[in-house]
Amino acid sequence: MSDKVTLMIGGPAGSGVLNAGLNMFAKSCLRSGLKVFTKAEYPSLIRGGHNYLTVTVDTEDVYSHSNEINLLIALDKKTVEMHLDDVKGGVIYDSTMDVEIPENVLAFSIPLKEASEKLGSEIYQNTIAIGAALGLLGLGLEELEKIIRENFFHKGEKVVNANIKAAHAGYSLSKDKKYPYKLSKQNFDDRILLNGNDAIVAGAVKAGCKFISAYPMTPATSVLTGMAKFSRDFGIVVKHTEDEIASINMAIGAGFVGTRAMTCTSGGGFALMAEGLGLSAQAEVPVVIIESQRPGPGSGMATRTGQGDLNFMLNASTDEFPRVVIAPGDVNECFYLTQQAFNIAEKYQMPVIILVDKFLSTSCSSVHKFNKEMKVDRGKIVVNPENYKRYEVTKDGISARALPGTMGGEHVTSSYEHDEKGVEDETRENRIKMHDKRYRKFKTLEKELSEPELKGDGDFVVVSWGSTKGIVREAEKILKQENSDFTHLHLSFLSPFCKSVFEKLKGKKLIVVENNKTSQLSQLILKETGIVVNHKVLKYDGRQFDPEDLAEGLRDVIATGNEEIIINGD
Repeated sequence: MSDKVTLMIGGPAGSGVLNAGLNMFAKSCLRSGLKVFTKAEYPSLIRGGHNYLTVTVDTEDVYSHSNEINLLIALDKKTVEMHLDDVKGGVIYDSTMDVEIPENVLAFSIPLKEASEKLGSEIYQNTIAIGAALGLLGLGLEELEKIIRENFFHKGEKVVNANIKAAHAGYSLSKDKKYPYKLSKQNFDDRILLNGNDAIVAGAVKAGCKFISAYPMTPATSVLTGMAKFSRDFGIVVKHTEDEIASINMAIGAGFVGTRAMTCTSGGGFALMAEGLGLSAQAEVPVVIIESQRPGPGSGMATRTGQGDLNFMLNASTDEFPRVVIAPGDVNECFYLTQQAFNIAEKYQMPVIILVDKFLSTSCSSVHKFNKEMKVDRGKIVVNPENYKRYEVTKDGISARALPGTMGGEHVTSSYEHDEKGVEDETRENRIKMHDKRYRKFKTLEKELSEPELKGDGDFVVVSWGSTKGIVREAEKILKQENSDFTHLHLSFLSPFCKSVFEKLKGKKLIVVENNKTSQLSQLILKETGIVVNHKVLKYDGRQFDPEDLAEGLRDVIATGNEEIIINGD
């Protein structure tokens, strides 16, 4: 019996791959007390193309997917052809499908179409297949029946009953078959299953965000739609704008009047926001920007993942100014760091960018319910100021904010360089004074942030940022079985950058892991600390690292001292 199982379900768009894999199988496992991680891959096509979802299930915490498939559900022949080489276990497929299954793979030829047609439609094939999978794995249908009722109750009892019958039909076709991989029900520990974008939405709502303006752009769109879902319950204004220029300017306008506001986009949309980003910095108006990366340049690969926008986030807009760039590493960080982002934006009156990617935005993880406690820090907001100076030069660089309508708080705000009252002033002395002031508050912020944690005590230090966090943790599990260990340093704050933690790494060998070609984090480390990163493991094919492949790359670096390992391709 195995404690860890990875199931993949694949088929053409429209065949219910994501619904069956996520809403049926993954949730059934979650409610059975198991830990779950899901990863979806799909092309940027409205119809057609090959879609697949992997669901990794374990009795212990699971931090990412796996490239070893223990059970493959093939809803079409292409799924078998594309993924059979990765199967270590068995394949469920329709009995009319003309495929060759090698002897080392268990073949479960099941009449999916026939059983579905008996229920009145071919659309039930995916539900039958999930029932068959649960039968092979020995998990039972108790939780799946409850989930089906929840998912389809709005479609009426007829649809609910048909799907339950479909699940039982699949279960009866497989339950007596021998299969080496099994899952057993555990004590449920009150976990929830959600992806990074869901967690960002939850964090924003908890932080008191009351305004979002955005133009839909994959893979950030579900932040906009997620906020819309909760808009009536929490009094949130949701604006679908005509473009990204309008979206950032509207969010800045909302922030100016005292509303916690944000926008969301991907790289192409953020390009249009660059001037607005500078406006936020110059006017010292808080705004939170969610940027979910996808490979470029240009429109690139809309439904794939990458970490190629880091330099862009650090340097976008004209001239120079402080901005905060936060890169959550997992679902929990998406929730808690989003809350922190709103506090920082208001307290330090500057733009804050939350940098995620398609992998983190769309991958689901089972996590404990979030801590509901949060301290809201709105910074220096004055009520009855005297001789008010909106941009008063202070020791910490932070000036008091008077919201519109505040008696005595009249001032000018614009995108021009200004004096302490906000009036345009282009003198040399004023420019230096104001530029220094804006950077001084950044120095104040640096002192507030905690130093990232170093985990482990190996001579090699794996440095990661963003969504590679969970991949590194799973790779670490693999290497520990081989008595190979390393130290892990994960960076969630990329601006401001914590230099002090690198002072503790003298004599260590750094290995940077990231999803881009030029190792942008290595460039940042060199710029901020003067340390040259000699070892890199990189991947830029539009897909996230598989833990097994990353473990192999790290093993190679540790054993041979190779300077750069490129992991591309399935």
